[in-house]
Amino acid sequence: MKRRDGSCLFEMGVLSKTGRLTPSGVIGPRIRGGSRRSAGSSCIQRAAIPNERVTHTQTDIVERQFLSLQDATSSAYGAGAQTTYDAFKRLDAAWSDMKTRKIHGIPPKTVRTTLDELPATPAIDVIVAGGTLGVLTAMALQKRGMRTVLIERGRVAGRDQDWNVSREELDLYVEAGVLTKEQAEACVTVEFNPIKAGFYGYEDISTRDVLNLGVSPRALIASVVENYVEAGGVLLEGSSLDEVWVHPNGVQVRFQQQAGKEEGKGEGDDGGKLAIAGKLFIDSMGNASPVVRQIRHGSKPDGVCMVVGSCCRGFDEDKNTSGDIIRTIEPSDAENRVQLFWEAFPAGSGPRDRTTYMFSYMDADKSRPSFQELMSMYWNKMPGRYWYWQRRQRRQRRQ
Repeated sequence: MKRRDGSCLFEMGVLSKTGRLTPSGVIGPRIRGGSRRSAGSSCIQRAAIPNERVTHTQTDIVERQFLSLQDATSSAYGAGAQTTYDAFKRLDAAWSDMKTRKIHGIPPKTVRTTLDELPATPAIDVIVAGGTLGVLTAMALQKRGMRTVLIERGRVAGRDQDWNVSREELDLYVEAGVLTKEQAEACVTVEFNPIKAGFYGYEDISTRDVLNLGVSPRALIASVVENYVEAGGVLLEGSSLDEVWVHPNGVQVRFQQQAGKEEGKGEGDDGGKLAIAGKLFIDSMGNASPVVRQIRHGSKPDGVCMVVGSCCRGFDEDKNTSGDIIRTIEPSDAENRVQLFWEAFPAGSGPRDRTTYMFSYMDADKSRPSFQELMSMYWNKMPGRYWYWQRRQRRQRRQ
């Protein structure tokens, strides 16, 4: 399928009354711990795809859809389609390893404890590692008069894909002094109501003002970083955590700082090992944190939430005004041992754009589906896609 500007998009086969929808980007997949429907509720409610194990042909669909985006320029695609698909395969390999691995080697020792005291009580109150979410914590603490340092391996920047929040949640950042009211409003890209929930075989439930704002993480994080530096916070970008030593009177955080090109070194070169002491260390590095790896070494998570999705363009602007916070379109999939859930919200990138997710909660048993299989299920079970397939079949029979 071609855009009007001639760039290629993969075909999803979803229809609205205005014509076929075209995906404007692939989102995810991702694994997350513990939380989107198309523009008409009837479209999702009518979908009912027979359960079937993903075949080689269906798996090829996923690769074709990723690779067809290779000429796209939107940052929603990451650094090109091939890179996105490579990241997809790496995540799937990590998921497979998590399900099947039995030997994990020597546990990492990122956090160490010593009885030796630091020479003096640290002047820094809190050291936060992990910038994208950590800057929110660091700014709130800095606003309360604490001296903080924020360490980030790369740059502190938000992604392009919207975050969905409630107005009440966004207002909490203002109350905490993390954002001004004007900055918070400038981050809102779309607002919509009502919000619906629906389960297969039951009537919809409708509510309002729940995750009904689309917020630009890029704009939000940029504003918080600006406020943090102005408030006197110390931001150390390009700094990779090495070790955390816990002393009786504080913590010493050792990190590797990457030298910038202005210092005569290429990006990524060794800029030196440094250390900083504080009274408290907060880990905001997420699931990939070396601290988390040390704590969970050799153990599977009790549960995961596997998520795949895409952002599509072409919905009827007048109907693309509500969100679906959770929805099922069929009974649980007994063959694949999963219950599939759907979410969908208008996207802030345009009034005809909509983000749709399919997700499922499960344990890390080796029988659980791969991301490749889950993404294939997503495309084949996409409610509008099945609706379009039904219409095409009826037309062919009439002919």
